Amino acid sequence: FWLGDYLFFHYLDQAKEHGAHGKMLKTRGCGSSYKFSSMSPRNMYVEPGLPNFHLASDKSFLDGEKGVYGKVLDVLDWIADNTPLPKMRLINSPRAREVQLGYQDEYGVKKGLKSSVYGISLKDNPDKARGVRGPLIHYEEDGLFPNLEKAWSVNRKAVEDGDIVYGMMFAAGTGGTEGSNFEGSEKLFRNPLAYNIYGVPNVYDKDSNGESLCGFFWGAYLNRARCYDT
Repeated sequence: FWLGDYLFFHYLDQAKEHGAHGKMLKTRGCGSSYKFSSMSPRNMYVEPGLPNFHLASDKSFLDGEKGVYGKVLDVLDWIADNTPLPKMRLINSPRAREVQLGYQDEYGVKKGLKSSVYGISLKDNPDKARGVRGPLIHYEEDGLFPNLEKAWSVNRKAVEDGDIVYGMMFAAGTGGTEGSNFEGSEKLFRNPLAYNIYGVPNVYDKDSNGESLCGFFWGAYLNRARCYDT
């Protein structure tokens, strides 16, 4: 695996241990969607009965082979085909972007894991996912996410109670796209403590000397081909 994967999952674990959320500014091609699309299926099996959410500014970032929710379905199908874990689904609606594991007994009573995953396109409405709560709320392509800061603030109220955090929110995206809505992503990255995001010393900016905190930065050098010792 890439060095970036090693560092990323350590960052994720440390954020959870500190009762904080996560923010990643990343290069393209580092497999971010694959990583996040594996987290909600994992949660569905190890934390029964709870919902997981993948949020995006547009449905194109959710659907199809390239969308993160499409990859979630691929992971769930792989688990169903290749493992002895429960595969029955109470709800299986690709169009509505909702899957719930479980089954109904002969009396119509819902049984089984009853955990679920949703893909929600917020478009220009940051309140559309108001009140969602669960072990994972993932913001896909947050560098193209209008009103990201507001959506983040709205959803924090559902997963935090004082110093207790009941679910992790994680925003990840790439900057530098012309005409994008990068302001919210940059605010989360450069001011992590203001958003209860786990901050690490900023050793990435020139002359920063690690004196300030920022989110996790996945530069291209962490997984560039032919840049590893063998």
